[in-house]
Amino acid sequence: MKRRVVEQGGLTLMVSLPRKWAKKHNLKKGDEIDLEEQGIDLCISAKKEQSIKKLEINVSGLSVVLLYKYMFSAYNLGYDEIKIIFDESEILNLKTKKTEKIAERLQAITNDLIGFEIVEQKDKHWTLKDLGSIREDEFDNILRRIFLLTKMMVADFQDAINKNNNDTLLEMRLRQRNIEKFIRFCLRILSKEERPKSSTYNNILIELKELVDVYAWLGELESKKNKTDKRVIHLIEHVNSLLIHYIDTFHTYSKEDALEIAKKRRKCFEVVNKLRPELPKESQTFGNLTKIIDLVHLLLEMRIALEL
Repeated sequence: MKRRVVEQGGLTLMVSLPRKWAKKHNLKKGDEIDLEEQGIDLCISAKKEQSIKKLEINVSGLSVVLLYKYMFSAYNLGYDEIKIIFDESEILNLKTKKTEKIAERLQAITNDLIGFEIVEQKDKHWTLKDLGSIREDEFDNILRRIFLLTKMMVADFQDAINKNNNDTLLEMRLRQRNIEKFIRFCLRILSKEERPKSSTYNNILIELKELVDVYAWLGELESKKNKTDKRVIHLIEHVNSLLIHYIDTFHTYSKEDALEIAKKRRKCFEVVNKLRPELPKESQTFGNLTKIIDLVHLLLEMRIALEL
């Protein structure tokens, strides 16, 4: 790219900035930019000092589940420092109908927020702060890890179903929570950095979160059975194959792969529709598997959107 040097006032030499570049970095009249001499080169940087996004949340009167919702939402939105204010030292758990120490819950939440640490603990408030830094390549690396962990979860789920291993089926909930931790981190990166198709990536992550949650529920459901029907196991193999095909081809997308995924999806529905009247007691299992099929279809649509 070339620019013509313009003289102004007989003393100052000026060069215009590319409009597209200036717009991308949100530069406007009066903003400062950095200039650095490197031999015969002059490097121009639009890097600005990033302000720390702070938030105060009063969680008094909330339940445990709402405390998690507030904290995870603040994290996903990219806040760097979160001050949690509370009137009481205990919080209600709606599931058990008992109160718990709010300090223990805040500690557990912090452990699920990659990069965050507790920097202040007082009787009526805690402060959490992001002490990590996000590298430019971190999103792609973490997204690949999410896919890898999901693929491992699916493979172990299939193995547990085949071997009637209820302990491993119940562990699916722990796998889901671990994967969600990385999903939240990716959502946080998207809220803090400009990225092409960021809204599409955001939607992909949200649907992946829903997908691993369905597997966790399915694990709990199947663990209550003495043995899973062989016909249901066969259907689960079809559904898992559909999802793994999507994961394996996400970073090497082609129309041929999209067509193959669409064919596998249709095959899964055919098997579900055939088995429903034969196994009426498996309606919950069929419902969960249908949801997975639909989620993969939605994820494929979003993957196509990344190509457009």
